[in-house]
Amino acid sequence: MIADGVDPKAERDNQVDYPTVKSFFYDTYLPLTKRRKKTWGIDEKRFRKHCNSIANIKYNELTVSHVMKLHLTLSETKYKDKL
Repeated sequence: MIADGVDPKAERDNQVDYPTVKSFFYDTYLPLTKRRKKTWGIDEKRFRKHCNSIANIKYNELTVSHVMKLHLTLSETKYKDKL
């Protein structure tokens, strides 16, 4: 890499291991929410029920299209099914 004019350290430093939506939810969001919200269980239930389509996507690969499809799916379900 050095012979090609590429700094291996800079290349290594630029590589970020982005979490998946699911790992972010369970490792970051949910622990904080458990301390601040009484209804954190509802958040977890909704995530498990409705976010399977985006759960394994890494954050750097998540697009507006993914989120819009999720919103459309949620808007087509009945209110009582959303809980």
